[in-house]
Amino acid sequence: MAPLGAARFGLGGGLVDNGKLELIETIDMAGSSTFTFSDLGSYKMHKLTLNNYVPFNNGSMSALVCEVSSNGGSSYYTSGYEYSYEYAGQALGGDARSATASGIVIGPYINDEGFGGDCLEFMGLVSSSEYLYYSFHSMDYRGDNVYSGNAITVFGSGVLQQTVAMDTLKLNDPLGNCTSGTLSLYGYSDTV
Repeated sequence: MAPLGAARFGLGGGLVDNGKLELIETIDMAGSSTFTFSDLGSYKMHKLTLNNYVPFNNGSMSALVCEVSSNGGSSYYTSGYEYSYEYAGQALGGDARSATASGIVIGPYINDEGFGGDCLEFMGLVSSSEYLYYSFHSMDYRGDNVYSGNAITVFGSGVLQQTVAMDTLKLNDPLGNCTSGTLSLYGYSDTV
C-alpha cells in the first residue's frame, strides 16, 4: 500500500503528471520600465515570477501593470480585465475588485530598503477557444519609516474575457525605470 499522500504526489504511479516547469525567458528589470515576453510557446499554462523587485521612486507606492497582445505587440488589450484580490499586513488589510481594469495589476510595492516578489499563473493565455484566467500571489517587505518592518501579502484572481490566442505579454512600471528585479516566464509542459 502506498503511503498517505502518495497519490497526490505521484508516488503510487498510474496518475497523470501535471507537468513540469520549463523556463521560457528571464529579464533583468534594472534600469528599465517596460518588459516584454514575445515568445509564449504553446503551453496551456504559464507561470510568471517576479523576484527582488524595487521600483524607481523612493518611498512611492507602485504596482506593475501587465497587458497582453494578440498581434505581436502592435497593440495591447487595455480594457476589460476583471479581478478581485485581498491584501493583509501588519495594521492594514482589505480587498479590491474591478470589472473594467486596464491591465493586470501586480503589487503594490514601495521602494526603500524593502523588496517585493510575485507569482502569477495564466491559463488559456495562448488559446483561441478559452478566456484568459490568471491568479496571483505577491509579497512586499516594507522597510521605510511609514511601514517600518511591515510585510504585505496580496492574493487574488481575474479574467480577460477574450477568446483570442495571445502571443505577447508586456509589463510596465508606471513610476519609471526599476531599481532592481528579475522577471521569469515559465511554461508547464504536458499540462492536461
